[in-house]
Parts: sequence; C-alpha cells; structure tokens
Amino acid sequence: MTLKLAEKTKGGQWRVASEGLECEGYLIEKARLNARRDGLYEWPQQVCTKEWVDFDDFIAAFEAAVEFHHRGYDDSVMQATVAKCRRRIAESEEFDAVCREMFPERFTGGIHGFFPSEFDDVNKEILRRRALKAA
Repeated sequence: MTLKLAEKTKGGQWRVASEGLECEGYLIEKARLNARRDGLYEWPQQVCTKEWVDFDDFIAAFEAAVEFHHRGYDDSVMQATVAKCRRRIAESEEFDAVCREMFPERFTGGIHGFFPSEFDDVNKEILRRRALKAA
C-alpha cells in the first residue's frame, strides 16, 4: 500500500510504501533503508549505475522513505552519498562512451562479452585522455 507521502514522487519510478521503498518488481524493505556502506547510505550506491534506475527519482523517493520510516536522515551523509553516486555515474558513462568508440561493433549498451584485456585497454584510454586534458 503506497502512503500519502509518496505524492512527492507521484508519477515517478519509485514510491514510498508502508513496506519500504518500491518500484515495479523491486522492494527495499524499510528495515534496510538506513543501511550504510563506508559511512554512506548503501542503497543509492547499490542502484546508481543500474541502467534501469532513474537515479534522480530514486533519490527523491529514498530521502522521503528514510525520512518517513526512520524519522529523518543525516543530510550531510545524504549529500556525500549523492555526490559519490554522481561521480560513479559519470565514470560509468565515460567508460561506456570509450567502449562505444573503441568497440562500436560489439558495444550494445552493456559490457557483456568483453574480455578483461579489453577492459584494461578502455581504462588505459580513459587515463590517457584525462592526462591530455590535465596537460
């Protein structure tokens, strides 16, 4: 059953529910919402690079769910968590862009079917490009 609190994310992918935080076919139980990893909120880190997740919608609903089910959240921890996730998203997008350039015939939006040496080649190319930008 979705709570009235979910109105702030109405129409979004994620909803605050009496059981926790949900989207179609996925539930994060309320007891697990406040979990931490390396001092930051666990769940945003878990889902931020999933292609199927609307991260902005997730964060809005996650904040509402933690606020509701745990009587508030630590704003500084939330900000640090979101900042780390946005860096990870940018890195993932950069990696995908370089994969598309280097292996256009094989890259179809995912990294399935790539060899470890190709991952190394992509990472080396990313480092090369970053060094050129920094110079």
